[in-house]
Amino acid sequence: MTNVSDDGRRRSGVIARVQRLASELCPDIDHGFRWHHRIGVFIYDTEIVIREYAPNAHYVSLIGDFNHWDRGQDPLHRVTDTEWEVTIDRHRVAPGSRYKLHIAGFNGARDRVPSTCTFARQSPNGDFSAIFDFDELSPPTKVETVTKSLRIYELHVGLAAQAPGIGTYRDAANGIVQRVKDAGYTAVQIMAVHEHPFYGSFGYHVSNPYGVCSRFGSRQDLKFLVDTCHSLGLMVILDLVHAHAVKNLAEGLGEFDGQEGYLFLTGKQAIHPAWDSLVYNYSNTVTLNYLVSNARYWLETYGVDGFRVDGVTSILYHDHGIGHKTFSEADYDGENLNESGLLYLCLLTKLVHQVRPNAVLIAEDVSGFPGLAGHESIGGVGFDYRLQMGLPDFFESVATDVMFEGIRPSSMWNALVSRRFDEKHIGYVESHDQAIVGGQAFIFRLLGPKMYTDMLANTQSHDVRLAVAIVNLCKSVVFFLGGEGWMSFVGNEFGHPDWVEFPTPNNNDCFDYAYRKWYLADNTDLMYVKLANFDRALMHQTSICDAWNESYITAPVLDDMRMIGVFHRNGIVLITNTSPHKSIDDLWVPVPVAGAYRVVLSTENEQYGGYARIDENMTYHSLEVDGGTYVRIYAPSMSAIYLSQI
Repeated sequence: MTNVSDDGRRRSGVIARVQRLASELCPDIDHGFRWHHRIGVFIYDTEIVIREYAPNAHYVSLIGDFNHWDRGQDPLHRVTDTEWEVTIDRHRVAPGSRYKLHIAGFNGARDRVPSTCTFARQSPNGDFSAIFDFDELSPPTKVETVTKSLRIYELHVGLAAQAPGIGTYRDAANGIVQRVKDAGYTAVQIMAVHEHPFYGSFGYHVSNPYGVCSRFGSRQDLKFLVDTCHSLGLMVILDLVHAHAVKNLAEGLGEFDGQEGYLFLTGKQAIHPAWDSLVYNYSNTVTLNYLVSNARYWLETYGVDGFRVDGVTSILYHDHGIGHKTFSEADYDGENLNESGLLYLCLLTKLVHQVRPNAVLIAEDVSGFPGLAGHESIGGVGFDYRLQMGLPDFFESVATDVMFEGIRPSSMWNALVSRRFDEKHIGYVESHDQAIVGGQAFIFRLLGPKMYTDMLANTQSHDVRLAVAIVNLCKSVVFFLGGEGWMSFVGNEFGHPDWVEFPTPNNNDCFDYAYRKWYLADNTDLMYVKLANFDRALMHQTSICDAWNESYITAPVLDDMRMIGVFHRNGIVLITNTSPHKSIDDLWVPVPVAGAYRVVLSTENEQYGGYARIDENMTYHSLEVDGGTYVRIYAPSMSAIYLSQI
């Protein structure tokens, strides 16, 4: 039988071999992975050059408003075995006019949006066309100080609208990001930026990863949003969707050059069994060039500061991780491992960190693949963080009974430590995944319709006060112990009710659940303000954020009988009482060192919806008893209290 250490050595060997191949494929990162410098539309003073990759095409022509969509007037000529090109006079084309490529191949002829289209627009009849955009983007800006305390705000621009409808990049830049800054977040993760034909896909059925989603505005508008974030000191992280692509032929890249394949797998493997979308062929060097160059494009053109890479589990395994309750060494280095997918990830991290050394890369992976967020120099894949995806699942699982039974500290601790402590994680209670149709915001799971009727700031509803305490307690625990960073979805900072449901024909194109009710967070007569107050206080607690520098965490008390947990990290003490009913009058709390302690943050504060059952101005002096060091404190029911040494 193979022991664990042998498994680990074999797995490290796989990563090392793939990393060597990555270095061989791109020995000079400055001159490699520049697909968009070769393929695309290039606008000069007097002429426009269109160059396309279509190796299997029989005929390619440029069509558009400028030539009345005549498929024979402006043919492209094959300039290599795989590339086609045409040059036209610039004066023939009006800025903002539409164009496509007519491509004929083995499977027939179709009018297609170019493979590296940076901006397309949907007409009222639903047709997508590329747009001639003559306006140059301003040079990319940078955030002055790269934060080491990553507090991420997931921002879906369309959903951030203040009224029923679709929000815009300009709306977000002119109002929302200032809210984010004031709330204490340090990074904005912009979602759904890649062009996608179906709004209800949340931006994950991408038609072209180079294209800016036109629903929210122009390329210039997106650049303005990025620049505004930078001017406020906010990093910009882009949701990078390279695990799959939409299979629509009219808008996407499937059968682009007239036959199956192109950048994707063929046959039964071509369609993702869970997402009904096309799967990229990472064993194709052209696909690798196309995708890794795409990351360079966003870094160099828009000045984004990093990526949250979607669907990493799907990329890593031939079965895409579907149907797994757990993953094992057999998955990590066996036949199920997609080494070509691993190669893509290694190339991506290598390029991103060479182009932008301070860039942040976050992996969305549920498999726990070892070394994913390890530096290349120590045998890792090269991501900076991985999402702690088990935590929201845990809190979703306890939501049904927590109002009556509380949370067992040992169960909560098990969820917190079910991660790789040699890699950095982003902790979160809930993200967009928990808010979409079929799910609900955490507090909405606790309260349901009472969120519409009983959320006055001075409410006497025990259920509302308890639910607010639960949410604030869970945030406290995950913020402190769940990783080395934090993430929250737009609106969750103030307990936005309901769920997210995009307008579709099935709901008569209804926007009632596809915008954010910001007025709830601004009305001081409502409890939503108190939820926002606590979230803001937590984000601004630098002493707690500084504790992330120490990965070592301990739990000297996990008392399931009394529902008491005590946790230490980098000198900070967190005390939790997860019982919904019972307070502890005289709790002896182990502290890391002798001295005087004070409360730095407590869910009991009335500003946060608490009952003010503790004196936050009290000094707690330690006692030495039987070789241990303790402070004595009152621990109210369903509360979290942070202590630090004076």
